[in-house]
Amino acid sequence: MSVRTLIVDDDKAVRFFHRITVTESALSPEPLSFCDGQEAMDYMDKNFKEGENYLVLLDINMPVMNGWEMLKAISEKPYSAHVFFAMVTSSVDKADRDKAKAFTQVIDFVEKPISAEECKRLKESPPIAGLINLDEDSQ
Repeated sequence: MSVRTLIVDDDKAVRFFHRITVTESALSPEPLSFCDGQEAMDYMDKNFKEGENYLVLLDINMPVMNGWEMLKAISEKPYSAHVFFAMVTSSVDKADRDKAKAFTQVIDFVEKPISAEECKRLKESPPIAGLINLDEDSQ
């Protein structure tokens, strides 16, 4: 089994910074980045393989398909049990945190920008603990 990390954010600078942080913190050697939820879902629809899991670092406010729409859409996919989310957002609204808790696949809620410490916490959090450390070079 493996975990593929996806960074989903409409801000190019944020995607760039998060890629560096995710890589340097050893959360993922090769994170993929997408500018909206639809683009990320299209990737997963095309590329999902049995035994693969996804950790999606998901922004809330984006054009085309925002984070809430992506969470809802993923829940209807056959691979939904293999997708875990960390909401990585500039929102400090308690209502957003509460809304995120309603989705069982949301494992964390992080304020931008993500830090190395937060990446470490994600790496150790159930249900993905142990999966992150597996060799991703074979993907």
